[in-house]
Amino acid sequence: MALVAVLWMLAALSGAALGLSAWVRSEARLRQADVARLNATAAAQAALVHVLAAHPWGGGSPPARQRWTVTVLDTPVQIDWSTAQAAIDINRAPQDLLQAVLAHAGGLPSDAAARWAAAIVQTRADPALSGRPAYDAVEDLLTRPGLPFPVWMAVQSLLTVDSDDPALDPQAVDDSLLIVLAQGDAGRAAAWARARSMQTDGDLSTIPAPWIRQTPGNRWKAVAHVQTEDGTFQVTWMLVQGAPMADRSPWRLLRQTVRWVPSG
Repeated sequence: MALVAVLWMLAALSGAALGLSAWVRSEARLRQADVARLNATAAAQAALVHVLAAHPWGGGSPPARQRWTVTVLDTPVQIDWSTAQAAIDINRAPQDLLQAVLAHAGGLPSDAAARWAAAIVQTRADPALSGRPAYDAVEDLLTRPGLPFPVWMAVQSLLTVDSDDPALDPQAVDDSLLIVLAQGDAGRAAAWARARSMQTDGDLSTIPAPWIRQTPGNRWKAVAHVQTEDGTFQVTWMLVQGAPMADRSPWRLLRQTVRWVPSG
């Protein structure tokens, strides 16, 4: 019996040792991932600072849309630059533009898209807001008015709360938003995409006038992408451009968001 007890104790200790070893390996992997993400964030921020310092644009307006690759300590960082009017501001966009994005990007039937767009606008009209924005983040749509999660996932990358503008810059929007501006006409959206690739405007006369910004704004978005072993780190800066000054940068950071996109 004593031998059996000893064998049981050895088996238990062996199992505990294996469990501890697995835990140590798991913790090591987590710490390595944390360090990698911290380094990726630092590289992204350094690349963003470099772009702002290296491209002052002479105090004028930067291009509506541009891409650079910056290397920081042997880490390549892709920077996507656009006006803030590259996404639909849910605090200011007209109801028909909200309906269009919910229908043509969110996949909702027209009547359902109209109801949800009306609910978003109604939320903005709440007297209790006392002039404050109804939405502090795009995620707020999940609770007010309670947009279904699959629809929100389909449209969230096309929305913002930071442009401070009801309209869009058609030269800055992502290709996935062109179908919204084309009100579901895939051929027209493709024609605009081709025109943009050739640095021309294309015929934008079919876009409702309130949807298009006619003059440059002073808000800009810069997104830094850093590849890691298990995904991509994205650091987004929403910037306000002020008047050029001799002793300071004209740029003011309005908001920073950090997002990790797992690979696969």
